[in-house]
Amino acid sequence: MRRSADVSVADQVSTVGEAGAAAVIIHHDRPGFLITQVASPIPAFTVEQAVGLELLARVGSRLEITGIPDSPYVYDLFPYYAGRVPAKIERRVEHRDLARTTAHYYGGTGRGAEVNFPHRPYDSYIIRQAQEVAIPSTRTEWTTAGDGVVWRPFTWRTAGQDGGLLGSPRSYRAGQKRTEEWFAPVMRPGVPEVLEDDDAQWGLPGFREGDAFTIMVRNMLDGGDHFSEREGEARARLYRDGEQVAERDALEGTWPAAAEPARYRLELDVQHSEPWWEQAARTRTVWGFDSRRPAEGKRELLDLLQIDYDVPAGLDGAVPARKPTRLGLRIYPQTHPNALVNAAVKVWTSHDEGASWQQARKVKQAKDGSLDVTVTHPKGAKSVSLRVEAVARDGVSIDQTVIRAFGLS
Repeated sequence: MRRSADVSVADQVSTVGEAGAAAVIIHHDRPGFLITQVASPIPAFTVEQAVGLELLARVGSRLEITGIPDSPYVYDLFPYYAGRVPAKIERRVEHRDLARTTAHYYGGTGRGAEVNFPHRPYDSYIIRQAQEVAIPSTRTEWTTAGDGVVWRPFTWRTAGQDGGLLGSPRSYRAGQKRTEEWFAPVMRPGVPEVLEDDDAQWGLPGFREGDAFTIMVRNMLDGGDHFSEREGEARARLYRDGEQVAERDALEGTWPAAAEPARYRLELDVQHSEPWWEQAARTRTVWGFDSRRPAEGKRELLDLLQIDYDVPAGLDGAVPARKPTRLGLRIYPQTHPNALVNAAVKVWTSHDEGASWQQARKVKQAKDGSLDVTVTHPKGAKSVSLRVEAVARDGVSIDQTVIRAFGLS
């Protein structure tokens, strides 16, 4: 049961700590959860009625508790039963039964928040409370495995739940080991690799049907393939044979296409003025492609290229300024990260947030189609901005600029 009114310190029933109280425990005055705000000058948390009464009966009004402010590990456990609920609900969980994720949270000093939503096929909605996470930090995250539960992670750049990024839905295998990177550079617009089944109808990935494009490009995609839905101030434009035909405040929805073959250009400008975004202060992405009306009733994916960046940054989102930095680049079609495109690529860098640019001279292509770029840094520079232009043999192209792509330390 949720209590509508705020709880003040006067309502406290259990004081935690020595004289001068370090914290307050407040229990509900009726059965059920107590989910509310607590107006308190000292740390406070709420518990349900049964827990509060048990504490009072066992230890009185004072209880000494010790703990770690930022645990190096966390458990997301979600017991579920197929077919029936057993008469005795008792379950012992071993590490071998769980999936293990080494999670890295990138960024400047501060506090973030995260929650991992479990979803079963018959669930219509899920309620979970987000918990704070130190940024930057690394921790081990253990999660219930099994095909019966799909997990959806959500992490915010601030403890007040600003600057949120979503992860793609996933299930885990028992014993699985994986790594996850939140807010890792380079942040830029893009389409996530793993999508939900019904995302296709909304343009994830973008397609043409009849004389209309349906497109949804996320304003921000981090190095770990997490995305924002509408973070930042954006402006999108569509050109056909050099003439502008549409303009909106996001690259999403249905856009007009001509029946006859034509050359199209999509532009997306995004600006992030919020203080918690140390990276990607401004981005500009321009896609070029040809399109003609597909066969009646047929849906064709658009030739929208994407760029994946590999930056050897520390958890502070920066690389050492005193030595050259080796960057990795991969050019690929939307949602097909392993199908690298053979393209002519040019790279420019800026150390003054786009006021001046220098073309990178050392761009090497590996056998798998990926590219290595070596960047040197002038003395006193604080950040690196990137511009990458890739043109495939069929004329499909992408030109992407990221101001403050990563920092220098």
